[in-house]
Amino acid sequence: MPIIRIPIEFSVADTFATSVEFIIVRRLLDFQTGTHRVYAPYFSTNHSLVDFFHLDFNWPYKAVAVAGGSHWNVQLGRDRLNLGPGHTGNLLISNHLVYHDYLQFKTWFGPIRFSTALVGFPSPKELGVGTATVKALLTHRFDWTIIPQWRIAITEAMMYQDYLTDFRFINPMMIYHQYFMADKSNSLLTAETQIALFRGLSVYGQFAMDDVRFLDESTSIPNALGWQIGLEYAWFDQTGSYLVWAEHVHTDPYLYLRNGINYIVAVKLMNPEGGIQYVEEYLGYPLGGDAHVYAIGLEWDSLRAFKAFVRGEYSVDGAVDFNSTYPPTDPQAKTPTGIPETVVRCTIGSSVRIPAGSFGVKGSEFGFSGSLSYVWILNRDNVIQDPIYDVQCSLGVEYSL
Repeated sequence: MPIIRIPIEFSVADTFATSVEFIIVRRLLDFQTGTHRVYAPYFSTNHSLVDFFHLDFNWPYKAVAVAGGSHWNVQLGRDRLNLGPGHTGNLLISNHLVYHDYLQFKTWFGPIRFSTALVGFPSPKELGVGTATVKALLTHRFDWTIIPQWRIAITEAMMYQDYLTDFRFINPMMIYHQYFMADKSNSLLTAETQIALFRGLSVYGQFAMDDVRFLDESTSIPNALGWQIGLEYAWFDQTGSYLVWAEHVHTDPYLYLRNGINYIVAVKLMNPEGGIQYVEEYLGYPLGGDAHVYAIGLEWDSLRAFKAFVRGEYSVDGAVDFNSTYPPTDPQAKTPTGIPETVVRCTIGSSVRIPAGSFGVKGSEFGFSGSLSYVWILNRDNVIQDPIYDVQCSLGVEYSL
């Protein structure tokens, strides 16, 4: 949560709009301990009273311009993207990264929607690990509401890495896989569906395929698949709205990994000396490949000022990571590989918003939030060791004008 957030929005009729958030926040690298590790400090805040350079000047994290009409829009900007129905993450793009830089076009006619996007990342040359000067994700997505109770979506993506962006590769109607340029790209396909079984109850699923070994292909090429299934039940009563959900995710060990062109991307952060540091994350599911996850949750919204949630998560993360050898020594390996790290995390949290007109500027309000988590980890960092645990608590106070 930033110390100060200053949103600036501008619009012209219904055809053009911009949104920028200027923030003051503690350097994100201080909180960067990985997506599934125990939080390091005993106590920390979102500001520093002793060191000005603990503030992060690598902002804004949201800066978007949108132009459009009644059946289309174009977005150019920086914001978090999230593609899919998952509560713990999605298989192609998840919002655990602090931002994505992107250009996106959307169009829709009745039950059919189509979108295409170009998402850019620091290149291997910028990271000092290669000579390619471009690393970008290209996607196109077809979304069809067949009947009000049944929706499907197909997304094809290509991670492209080379010395220039060839205009041919941004063709939104082309099948990326058919460019046949494995030395410059890595294609990934996802399919999603969501079905309302009856009032309030729905089931959803997501399937991803990075690679699948055919009969005549080398046995050194491992299958690279992932899937997600979930169930949601929502209802309303006089106390507000409720949502109960349950989710399971599986990723093969080598999903997201290929010969130097993978779905591991970097985020630029400030380091303690005031310079730049790059932190790598999976673009897709936060735990990446080689993982099993089971999660459940309950969310409540009073539809006035109160919100609360409780969730639990059990994950098993194998030994395959960013630096694993490819092609692998054991292409038949099954999830989880090696010495798996097992994590149990239980969290409860709530928030409340209170109008503050009588205390300050008319229309202003106070916000209070808090959460409490218990984390239990066996074989942390895929090394045989006794279980460890951590109790994590967060408290927040906000005043908005």
